[in-house]
Amino acid sequence: MHELVNGAIGGANIGSNNSYGMSSAWGSKGVMGAVQKNLKDNGAQAVATVVLAPVAAKLVKRLARGPIRDMNKLLKMSGVQSATGVKI
Repeated sequence: MHELVNGAIGGANIGSNNSYGMSSAWGSKGVMGAVQKNLKDNGAQAVATVVLAPVAAKLVKRLARGPIRDMNKLLKMSGVQSATGVKI
């Protein structure tokens, strides 16, 4: 725990030349420089994932609604649902 807190507040990293995975080249730019570069490199993909993942999940759920309903009817008619409590 001490090492994590020490690294987070910019303390010395015991036994190595870098700070918790950050290259020594980022020493002058600091953590904010690394965060800005990561956002610049990966920000668009992250935003697209945040926006598109829920839309895709809703679409898949909407497309699967009919087959799931049919399977639940089949389970109910066969008695499996009432005997085991299985419901899709």
